[in-house]
Amino acid sequence: MSTSLRIPSLAAVLRMPWRTRAVGWVSVVACAALLAGFVVLGGGAAGARVSISDLGAWLSSSKAHSVVHVNGSTGQVDGRVDIPGDGEGLLQVGVDGETVLVLDEQTGVVSRIDTAQLTVPQSRAYASKGMSLEVGAGRAWLVDPAGGTVQPIDPASLAPLSPPIDLGSHPLGPSGVDASGTLWVALPALGQVIAVKDNVPAAPVKVAEPGHPLLLTIADGRPVVTDAADGVVMPLSADGTPERRINLPTTVAEAAPALIRVPERTEGPLLPVLASDAGQLVLLNLGDGAVQASPLATPKNDYGAPVVLGPRVYLPDRSSGELLVYDTAAAAFAPSVRVTGTSGPLEVGIRDGVLWANDQAQSQAVVVDLQGKVHEVDKYEPGVPSAEPSASTPPTGSPSGTPTPRPSDTPTPSDTATPPGEHTPGDDEGEPTPTRPTSPTRPAESPRDEPPTQEPPTKDAPVPVVTVTERVTVPPPPPRPVPPVTTPPPSPPKPPRTSAPPARPTQVKPSTTPPKAPAPPKPTAAPTTVVPSASVAPSASRTTAPTKPPATSPSAPPSTAPSAPAPKPPGTPKAESGPGSITLVFAASPGARPDRYTLDGLPVGAKAEPGAVTPNGPFQFVVTGLNCADEYSFKVVADFGHTKLPSGASTPVRPCVLVSAPTAVKAEVPRNGHGFTVSWNEPTNSGGSAVQYRVAWADTNGGNQGATTTTATTATVAGLANGVAYNVTVTAINAAGTGPAASTTASLVAPSRVYNVGPNTPNGVTVGIRSGPAVKGTKDVKQIPAGYEGPITVHCQTIGQEVPRDDTPLRGSIWDKVTWNGYDGYTSDLYIRTSNADQATFSPELWQCE
Repeated sequence: MSTSLRIPSLAAVLRMPWRTRAVGWVSVVACAALLAGFVVLGGGAAGARVSISDLGAWLSSSKAHSVVHVNGSTGQVDGRVDIPGDGEGLLQVGVDGETVLVLDEQTGVVSRIDTAQLTVPQSRAYASKGMSLEVGAGRAWLVDPAGGTVQPIDPASLAPLSPPIDLGSHPLGPSGVDASGTLWVALPALGQVIAVKDNVPAAPVKVAEPGHPLLLTIADGRPVVTDAADGVVMPLSADGTPERRINLPTTVAEAAPALIRVPERTEGPLLPVLASDAGQLVLLNLGDGAVQASPLATPKNDYGAPVVLGPRVYLPDRSSGELLVYDTAAAAFAPSVRVTGTSGPLEVGIRDGVLWANDQAQSQAVVVDLQGKVHEVDKYEPGVPSAEPSASTPPTGSPSGTPTPRPSDTPTPSDTATPPGEHTPGDDEGEPTPTRPTSPTRPAESPRDEPPTQEPPTKDAPVPVVTVTERVTVPPPPPRPVPPVTTPPPSPPKPPRTSAPPARPTQVKPSTTPPKAPAPPKPTAAPTTVVPSASVAPSASRTTAPTKPPATSPSAPPSTAPSAPAPKPPGTPKAESGPGSITLVFAASPGARPDRYTLDGLPVGAKAEPGAVTPNGPFQFVVTGLNCADEYSFKVVADFGHTKLPSGASTPVRPCVLVSAPTAVKAEVPRNGHGFTVSWNEPTNSGGSAVQYRVAWADTNGGNQGATTTTATTATVAGLANGVAYNVTVTAINAAGTGPAASTTASLVAPSRVYNVGPNTPNGVTVGIRSGPAVKGTKDVKQIPAGYEGPITVHCQTIGQEVPRDDTPLRGSIWDKVTWNGYDGYTSDLYIRTSNADQATFSPELWQCE
């Protein structure tokens, strides 16, 4: 026998008369409570899966020694896992699809999280302290910077896959895993980077001078190295060689290398670079090298690496626990995002198009979406699913028994819509509409100025919660308000003088709970009826028209209109480099409205479009007629007529971008080799500047290599050793940097050709193959039978002993190095049908033997 519990539908409840709706809602609450109790208390079988959001991230808490999963759309914590151990060391979280690994930096213990059960099925202790964890593409690595080693581990069992691999230098620089699963590690002491693929390290590649600080970013799945000393950014190819070299603006390149900040990862081709001591922010396009540069009038605080999401760049201010927000579209700072409100190491990253900011020592974190909407996160939020559901206990030091309330999300225009249960003007106001029952309101949160003092959640037994709904007699609704008067009352008395303008009538949103009966008005209160006149309504005690006011009394209240805004300068422009141009984007003057905006700093021969910007915008200038070899800075001037106010100076940038790769590259090897001539066509995009070319070569055995530069579209290289092939690359260079390379191959291996033997008459005299280019002093290798005039392979020609051709007066000293029927040796060229055999000279199609 089965039973079912029938619950009235929401529509049925809403159709009930108001006096019975309260009872209906009590029924809904009671039924929902019964179902919730069944789900929570009756669904506790071992192995039950916990549902967490797909769009989210795992945030760590060193104080609670746990990690929580946060929904990226709402900021709601929907899962918590306690990490084995009793310490409060920093936790590193590595996520690779469904694989979630956690490293305790203090103890060296690695744990794997079962995301379905919210448990830790595996943990393994590694001896080293201070390691870092790198995961990606199904692989996991432990990097020991101090020891100079890396160790691959199995992401599932956490067992080591090989002994630690010594990379030949320490301390190691930054590391990261690209989209293919290759681990990249910077070796600053050697000025190199090294790739480790399939547990085997490749040959290190030089990218900078030894000792230069090297920064590593995995940008859109590919490695990018920044030489902080030279101010050069280098996207790398699969073998580690730089694909291009992008020069940063001089103000950034000359900044203190230790204060250059770049993110560990980006999800697109834009790389933000911060030079905090120089007050410069650069957004670099890794494809064409275009630069967006902005001066920052920010405090000299401790900043972390910037990250970019949509049109905004977020700067972690570790001194204040905030994110500074620079809007590149508006060329101005947006309101900062408060994370913790206290100093501390902020961890900031982008994942799945969402920004996450977290301080492990605090309970607060934030989530920011692509539109800039902020969701605040309470990592210690009670009632979060975990392996053992329990009432969460606040961490040590938290106010006893008071859970930390979860901050509300930052409102957006859509958030201001009428909530469910509320009504708007124009609705039927005969009877109030009940709202859905909601959870009790949490106490207001105090400012987050201190580290979290809640106790981490504990694993106590579930605490039953009983909700009692009390039936309350609802008073009758108040009488409908009288509509506003649309015509002024007859001959109202003039009000007395006041020192402030009359207050605007306040529109009160109708309450969602039954209102109390209105209190009787005070005898001296002014009427609440809104009149179209700007004057103050007469006092309720004045019922007759007053006498004519004294002559000294004004006929109207004194004007309290705000004074005209003062002229202010426009915002400092953001400079964007382009092919042959610089675009300057600026924010309009925040004060008085100027007549126009003009550009200051134009050199001779340069032109700005437009010549002047109107007060309505668009607020940008495009400058042409500049030289790529130079950097330019400009100011925007707000013209107020008699007053002209300039902005701050823009960051000096060049009017050019990287040159694209040359096309139609080919190499021609001359007879006898020992060099080549390479030619190409000009790039389709010159970057807006004069171009220089760099031709580089290296033999395929890793030996001979070199390079040369030219402004022509051809180059000749000589003096090379034969017998090997050379890889040849051609790159275009301008002041913005070195563009992508085009490549070809020059083979300096002598070409072999097949000829026929002859003349070889069947007179019984054979054609001999000798061990050297002579008859005397050499050995007989093989005899070609008399009369044979079939094929033979010729590799090259050389000078040897002069011999005659039988039955002719022709004599010659040219010998061919040949292969016939598997036998190698030398035969006189007089008996092989090469192009110049009858002239007893070298044949042009064959090389001379070395």
